[in-house]
Amino acid sequence: MNLFEINSKIEELKDKDIDPEVLKDTLDSLELTRNDKLDGLAGWYDSNSSNIDWITDKIKTLQNEKKRLTNQNDRIMEYITQTIDDSGAKQIKTENHILRPRNYKATTVIEDSSLLPESYKHEETIEKIDKKLLYKDLKAGIEVNGAHLKPNRKTSIL
Repeated sequence: MNLFEINSKIEELKDKDIDPEVLKDTLDSLELTRNDKLDGLAGWYDSNSSNIDWITDKIKTLQNEKKRLTNQNDRIMEYITQTIDDSGAKQIKTENHILRPRNYKATTVIEDSSLLPESYKHEETIEKIDKKLLYKDLKAGIEVNGAHLKPNRKTSIL
């Protein structure tokens, strides 16, 4: 099998969501040298990492745009409602819309929580695990029920 065929086989695998065991068997069945397999897989890994970075940036951009549009809509709605209220009308009909201000449940605004009476306050307890201490004890050989260390070996691709 030549290098073009090897790369073609690896490219075919990229677009599939393959079970790890099936992936291993498929790669093992290719008549490749170890270095050819590893080089192809490293390229595949680089491609996935690049796509992950692009998707992460795209998600952030879309979230920012969603927030901007939501804030803009809030300001537009405030303006529309204020304009109709100032006119004294109960509703206004335009060519494309019927605009009718309504009263919804009021929003609770807390300006300064320290000024509120204690009857409005309650305390919540959050349990957090001290993972640094747990790691240190497990690393020192102390057995802790409900926890263990899991090896985390990876390969640097340069």
